[in-house]
Amino acid sequence: MSVEFVSPPESAAAMAAAATAATRVDEGPWCGIMDCMRPLVIGKIALAFSVLVCGSALAQCATTWGPGDGIPGVGPDLWGSSVYAITNWDADGPGPLPSKVVVAGDFLVAGSALANRIAAWDPSTGTWSALGAGLDGPVWALTTLPNGDLIAGGAFTTAGGVSAAYVARWNGNAWSALGAGTNQLVLALTTLPNGDVLAGGQFTMAGGISANGIARWNGSAWSALGAGVTGQWSPAVHCLTTLANGDVIAGGSFDTAGAVSASGVARWDGSSWSAVGRSQWWNIR
Repeated sequence: MSVEFVSPPESAAAMAAAATAATRVDEGPWCGIMDCMRPLVIGKIALAFSVLVCGSALAQCATTWGPGDGIPGVGPDLWGSSVYAITNWDADGPGPLPSKVVVAGDFLVAGSALANRIAAWDPSTGTWSALGAGLDGPVWALTTLPNGDLIAGGAFTTAGGVSAAYVARWNGNAWSALGAGTNQLVLALTTLPNGDVLAGGQFTMAGGISANGIARWNGSAWSALGAGVTGQWSPAVHCLTTLANGDVIAGGSFDTAGAVSASGVARWDGSSWSAVGRSQWWNIR
C-alpha cells in the first residue's frame, strides 16, 4: 500500500483532475479491489491510499469514490482546526426528536461530513451531519431558542448562501438572517426567558441602529441595551449569560456599561446597567 500526496492547482477544473488522478487505479481484472480505496480530498491537499495492482488491462472499470473513514473530530487545517462554541440542540424543542450536539468554529469537515464551520453530532449514532451549506467565516457563539431554532454568531457574512451579517438563524432546514445583522463581529450570544436573543461583540450597530457592543433581537427588530459598553481600546462583549430572573451578565473588554463604571463585567436588568462588584482585570474573555 502506498500513500500519495498531490497538491492540485488553483482552478476548480484542475482541482478535480488532480483529485481524479490521485485516486485512479489501473486495475485490470482487479475491479473489486476498489472497495479498499479510502480517498479524501481536503482543501488543497488530495490524499489517496492506492493499491498497487497488475495493470494488464487499463481502464476496465470506471474510477469511483469509495466511502471514507472520515477524521476524528473536525478538520482539515494541517496545523489543527478550531472549535469555538458548543451547544446542546433539540431541533424540535419540546417535540419527540432526540437532541444533538452542535459544534462551531473554523473547520470544513466533521467526521466524514463536509461541514462549513458548523456541524451536528448525534450521540446515539456517533455520526456527524452538516447544517445546510454552513457559514463563510468562523463561528464564535451559539445559542438555541425555545422552539428548537439555532442562532450562530461570528465573523461571517453569508449563511447557507444567504446574506447574513455576523449572525444567522438555522430552523432545522434552512438559514436566514436576523434583519440587517451587525456591522462587526458577534462574539457572544444568550437567549432570554421570552425567547429574545442578545448578541455581544465588537460592533457599534445592529439592524442599522447604534448599539455599542451589545444588542437585542426580538424576532423582528434589533434594539440597543442603553448606551451599551465603552472603553479606551476596542471595547467589546466577549461572553454573556442569562440569570434565572432574566437579568443578563456581560463580560468583555470595557470599562463602562451605560453611564456606569463597570470594569470588564456588568449586569443588565432589562432597563439599566449596573456594576458587578469589582473585577481585578479589565479584559474578561
